[in-house]
Amino acid sequence: MREIKFRGKAKYKTQEFNKGEWVYGYYFYTKIQDEHYIYAPLCNQDGSVGIIAQVEVIPETVGQYIGLKDKEGNEIYEEDILAIEDQHTNVILGDGTGPTEKFNHIVEVYYDMGQYVVDTKTNGNFIPETDALPLYTIIKDLVGKENIEIIGNKYENQELLEG
Repeated sequence: MREIKFRGKAKYKTQEFNKGEWVYGYYFYTKIQDEHYIYAPLCNQDGSVGIIAQVEVIPETVGQYIGLKDKEGNEIYEEDILAIEDQHTNVILGDGTGPTEKFNHIVEVYYDMGQYVVDTKTNGNFIPETDALPLYTIIKDLVGKENIEIIGNKYENQELLEG
């Protein structure tokens, strides 16, 4: 079963987190107060959970863990920017001739159409005729997770998606 957890940037400085620091844990939204929180389990020195910090986060930065990790074992979250190394670029792009060298696609992960997809309109087009390609398809059928690396996220590294 996939682990359900979220991350968001702390809206204010707390005892446990600095303003703007990533907070990982369980997401909670209060509609009446229009506030967004991450409940972050904090571990003791022995690794056991000590307390759970309630941290208000910036709503635009909240993203869910998608259940996959990159080649370094880092968890992939919505809005992460990935470098996908592809030895089949020409096949994926549709001309069928095959590559002569590796190519890195730079893509953003987001949730759409009931699944996690990558934005193919960024500087690393996979298929020009579509706006999104399912991430599971890329990993399972095209490149494998050993060729995917998190290189940033859209909040801190927007420049990676340009050009």
